[in-house]
Amino acid sequence: MKKTNIAILHASNKSWLYKNSCSNTAVVNSPFTSLKVTVIKLTTLTLLMLVLHSVLMAQEIKPVPLKQYMQITTVESVVAGGLGRSKMIITLADGTQKETELENLFSMVGINFKNIRQNEDKILRTLKDYSSSGWKLEQATPLTLSQNDSGAGGIFMTRYLLSKSE
Repeated sequence: MKKTNIAILHASNKSWLYKNSCSNTAVVNSPFTSLKVTVIKLTTLTLLMLVLHSVLMAQEIKPVPLKQYMQITTVESVVAGGLGRSKMIITLADGTQKETELENLFSMVGINFKNIRQNEDKILRTLKDYSSSGWKLEQATPLTLSQNDSGAGGIFMTRYLLSKSE
C-alpha cells in the first residue's frame, strides 16, 4: 500500500491538517505552533545565558576590604607674643586620643621660623610613622580662622584622614 499525505487548510483557525493515509493519523501544523517553539527556545537560551553570566561574574567579584580610619588634627595658633596654644591631636581607630604639643608660630618679635620648621618636622615624622605601619593618607583638609576685629588671634588647622585595611 502506498503512503500518501494529504494537506488540508482548515478555514477556521488557518492551520494545516496533514492526514497520513496509511495510519489514519492527523497532525495539525499551525503557524502559532512554530512561534511557540521559537519563543520556548529563545526563553531557554536567555535563561542559560543569564545563568552562565552569573557564574562568570561571581568569579570576578572581589570582596571589599574593610577599612579602619584615624585622624590627625594640627592646630597652630596665630597669637602674638607666643601666648597661643598649638597642638597635634591624634584620634586612633578605636576612638582614643593622644595630644602632642606643637610650637607657637609667633614669638615676641613676630613669626618664628624655627618653630615653623619644628612643627613641620613633627607633623611629617608622625605621618611617616603611621604610613610605615600601613596607614594611608586619604585626605587632608586645611582650615584657616582669621584674626578677630582687634587684630588678635587666629588659627591654622589641618585634618589628615588616614585609612588602613583590616
